[in-house]
Amino acid sequence: MANERIVPCEACGSEGRIYSGHPNDPHPRDEGPCPWCEGTGGEIIETEPVTLDDLKGPTYFCDACDATCDPAKDSHCLGEFNTTLCENCREAAYDQHQERLMETGGGPTLLEQQREAYKVKRGYR
Repeated sequence: MANERIVPCEACGSEGRIYSGHPNDPHPRDEGPCPWCEGTGGEIIETEPVTLDDLKGPTYFCDACDATCDPAKDSHCLGEFNTTLCENCREAAYDQHQERLMETGGGPTLLEQQREAYKVKRGYR
């Protein structure tokens, strides 16, 4: 009995009886006691005991290397667009980005980006 629990019967809505008829009918027809809960209105279901692992929450895995990532310890673990990156992969990606910027001589400055956007908006390009 330790792993059993009583919950409201879904078949009869915990009334213990089955009714049938049209939804707008003010007097539905009584079909008798519910065969699933035997007229008690509750069902006994088997449950599993709750462990500490169940209370810890979900486990996140890095999209690049499948290492576990804990958002409680690393707040940057969960990124935009449902991406998950561990600290090592995030640092590697940042290093690759910096190397690309160095190879291309750095990216356009914010002022250059704004000028380019203005030209496109005004139809100069």
